[in-house]
Amino acid sequence: PFYEVAIPLTVGGEIVGVIDLLVSRASADILISSAMNKYVIGALGVLFLLGLPFYFFFHHYVISPLEVLSESIDAMSFKTFELRFPKRSDEIGFLAEAINGLMMKVKNEMQSIDKKSAEYKAGEERWWRSLLRTIVPGDHYVIVVDENNNILYANFDISGAMDAKNIHLLDVVDSQQQSLLRLVGRAFDAPEAVIEGEAVFKGVNMDSKIIHVGEGQNSRTLIYFAPKK
Repeated sequence: PFYEVAIPLTVGGEIVGVIDLLVSRASADILISSAMNKYVIGALGVLFLLGLPFYFFFHHYVISPLEVLSESIDAMSFKTFELRFPKRSDEIGFLAEAINGLMMKVKNEMQSIDKKSAEYKAGEERWWRSLLRTIVPGDHYVIVVDENNNILYANFDISGAMDAKNIHLLDVVDSQQQSLLRLVGRAFDAPEAVIEGEAVFKGVNMDSKIIHVGEGQNSRTLIYFAPKK
């Protein structure tokens, strides 16, 4: 089989003849295939020569630093909020500095919140102390606990060998005193209602009054013990 190519001959705008060429299809296919192979090989060679240096450049200056930055973020302590990353003067270094700056802002904000919370708790403790010292007789006992049942105030010494800042109600009230714990449970079930009953405290059977007020972080429970009449 052949490819037939007709080329017209014109003189003065008129066709005076035709050149008829016959080209072998097999030869044409071989030439086209050979040319395509050369172009493909050449293109792959160019891509390889350009891509290999680009890969090493991209891996060394972009991928590897980003992996180190990711590992540094994963290893960052939420106690110090310090990002340990080698100082760089490129965009990745600027990104690390921005992250570090953000962490410092978070740290400062959390410290500010903790400070305000501690100041609020100390102020509330002083308020309870002043109020209850005024109205509670000396032979009566009172305990005020927060939403986690940690003691905010008591009109008697409760520290002993314990950390005075983190004393739980059960550190002062024996868990075996089921009658008192039931009264506390009833107070939780009936907020703002005064729950009265009897309970043993400091080895003495006493009259007890318990009231639970507030919700969530603002909830408080007051436990009052009075000698039986």
